[in-house]
Amino acid sequence: MPSIARCKEQQDYFVKIATLDDLSGIASLLAETFSLFYPSVYQCLCDRFHFPNFINLIATNNFGIMGTIEMAFLPEENACYLFNLATDAKIRNQGIGAKLLNCMEAIAHLLNIKDLYLQVLADNFKALRLYSKLGYQPCFVQPTTNNFVILLHKSI
Repeated sequence: MPSIARCKEQQDYFVKIATLDDLSGIASLLAETFSLFYPSVYQCLCDRFHFPNFINLIATNNFGIMGTIEMAFLPEENACYLFNLATDAKIRNQGIGAKLLNCMEAIAHLLNIKDLYLQVLADNFKALRLYSKLGYQPCFVQPTTNNFVILLHKSI
């Protein structure tokens, strides 16, 4: 796996590749952020963690996991799918989500990936603003039962 030393933050946290020891904390953050059932989230993380084309980054400090993001490589399409970007609700709007996205983009670039994709609910205005600021553009909208899911794309 490529080095992500350039992604380290000089402030109160740093970004690193998640290990098996981090899965419980990641599952807790995802369950809380997305109102999901912890055991299911934990099991899905454990399953994905062993996929060869998967990586999970966390922003962490001495107190625990502050944020996370996952990426699945789609080598046959020369693309990556980013998902489950989450930051602790108590410390949002401090650049952690942007830092995690930037680190994933750096890894994708090192792997010669050309296209990044992610999904967001249409009513998640803060996330849409962040993704737009970082260069992600809508490429497809899918209606759901009570909302719309927007697929965003960024060429790197």
